[in-house]
Amino acid sequence: MGLDIVVGAYYTYRWLGSIVEDLSVNGGDTFFIANPGAESDSKTAADLQTEADRMAREAAAAPGDTKLARDAQMAQNKADVYKAQALFPKATRDYHAMTLTLQKRLSNRFSVRGIVRSGLSLTGLASLLLLATMQPELDDWSFAVAMGVLGVGMG
Repeated sequence: MGLDIVVGAYYTYRWLGSIVEDLSVNGGDTFFIANPGAESDSKTAADLQTEADRMAREAAAAPGDTKLARDAQMAQNKADVYKAQALFPKATRDYHAMTLTLQKRLSNRFSVRGIVRSGLSLTGLASLLLLATMQPELDDWSFAVAMGVLGVGMG
C-alpha cells in the first residue's frame, strides 16, 4: 500500500508595466499622481510652461486680482509637476514566486474535492432542516435528526 502523496511545484511571474503612485517633490507637503520615471512629452511640457508664463504675466499686470494670482500659481504647479515625474526612478513591480505543494489523499476511493463537496452539501441541508424544525422547545426527533446531519456534514 502506497503513501498516496502527490508532490507538485509551480512558478508564478507577474509584471506591471504602468505604475500609478502618489509622488511629492517637496518632502510630502503636496502630492501628485503620476507614473514614476515616465518620459514627459516635451511639446506638452512646453505648452504647459507657456500657459503658466502667460498667466503669470496677467497676474503681475493685475496685482489686486487674487483669483488670477491663484490660477497663475496653479498653472505653474501643473507645469512643474508634469516635468517632475521624469525626476523619479522608473518603477518596477516584478513578482517571482515558487510554490511547492504536497498533497495526500484522504481516501483511496473518494477524492478530497468530493469529500469536501459532500460535507458542504450536508451542512447546507442540515441548516435548512434546523431552520424548518426550530420551535420554542427543541425536544422533537426532527431537531435531533437535523443535528445529526449537521454533525455528519461538519465531520
